[in-house]
Formats: sequence, C-alpha cells, structure tokens
Amino acid sequence: PGPSHIPALDAHSPLNFADVVEIQGPPATGKTHLLYHLLINCIIPVKYSTFHLDGWDKAAVIIDTDMTFNVQRFNILLQQRLKRKLPHANEEIICAVAHAALKRLHVFRPHSSTQLAATILNMPKYHADRLKEDQLGLLAIDSISAFYWPDRYMNEQMQLAGTNAQSYTPPLCNVLSALQSLRLSHGPVIILTNWALVADPSSLDSPVPLFKQHLYPFPAPFSSTHPAHIFTPLNAPHYLLPLHYHITLSS
Repeated sequence: PGPSHIPALDAHSPLNFADVVEIQGPPATGKTHLLYHLLINCIIPVKYSTFHLDGWDKAAVIIDTDMTFNVQRFNILLQQRLKRKLPHANEEIICAVAHAALKRLHVFRPHSSTQLAATILNMPKYHADRLKEDQLGLLAIDSISAFYWPDRYMNEQMQLAGTNAQSYTPPLCNVLSALQSLRLSHGPVIILTNWALVADPSSLDSPVPLFKQHLYPFPAPFSSTHPAHIFTPLNAPHYLLPLHYHITLSS
C-alpha cells in the first residue's frame, strides 16, 4: 500500500499488499501507539487539495482483542497528523478531513479465539456489504496474545484428558488460517501486536532484548522450537502465516 513513515522500516522497503508485521514488546512500550500510527497512514487521503498527506486512502480494520482501543485518543493523534500536513488549514477543514478518514476505520471486539477466527473469516462478506467503495488496506489485531491464557488452559485440559493430538487443533491455528485466507483474497497489510513474555537468553546483552515466541503455531523468528507446554497436533502445518517484518519495542 505505501510507506509506513517509520524511517528504519521504509529504508528497507515500504509496506506492500499482504505483508505481515509483528510488533512485540513488554507492556507500556508503545505497541498500540505504533499501531495507531499505521492505522492513520492507512485511512488518511493521499492528498488534500494541493497538499500531500502521504496516506494510503484505504479502509482499515482494528480487531481490539485487548479492549483498549481509544477512539478519542486516536482522533487526537489523527488531527495532530493532519495539522502537521495542513499547517494553514482551519479547524473546520481539519475536522472534516478527520471525519472522512474515520469513516474508513472499522473496530471489532471479539471475546475469544473462536470469535476472533469467525470475525476474520466473515471479513470478505463484511467488506462486500459495508466497504464496497473502499479497498481494505490494513487489518490489525491488538493483540494476538489476548486469548493466550484461556487457550493455554484449554490446551492443558486436553492433555490431561488424554485427547489424541491428531484430533485437536490449537485455537490459534484457526485464527492464522483465517488471516492467511483473507491475506490471499484481499491482500491487506496485517499488523499483529504480541506480548513479550520470555526474553531470549542469547539477546540479553544486546541493546534491545528479543523475546521467545510463546504462541503456537505463530512464526517464531528467533527460535526453532515452540514452548514445551504446547499440545502439538502431528498433522498441523508448522506455520500457517508468513512473517515479513518483526518489530521489537523495549522499555
């Protein structure tokens, strides 16, 4: 779709259709704030009058699994961006451009991995019914770890019950499969924020410590193994979703 306006990322390559980006970091490191920045990129126009706004002019979907998305805060950041891009515009123009941009933002709040997968699976129909005039430029999940603990509990209960691994599919498999299907059919940039639970010992001396992947079967860019507690079906594909960029934030 276009530049991320993150210099380190854009120096490598602008974001392309169907790219998958993971943003990982401990609490209060700015994952959601960075996500707001990328959402604003997506929904603002390319230009207004003769002024370049450098947006993508596309629809964006935020799946707020953490229940922390703040529309008022987002609107403040959106208007601040517009004021920088339109320094001579009055308040009425800024509000009008912001209002038009906000119409391209769609918020969903599922309460489980099953609801999350169903939301994504139904996104093509939602797009056809509600977004006929807009291309889906970005889909974000904040965060992909939101249901980690209940899913892990279910996983452990399955193990205790002696469930056959081949007959059990980890809930996240369905989520990633749905994301991959949407990625291939509609090509949005997919942004996934992720918790940082366990530091990677090999990176403890580096300026920015990296973190082990605690989710399965989510891609683990810094590890060839997944956590031992995961109940792995023998016939499950190891990765259902490619990962094009990983961003680690530190406190």
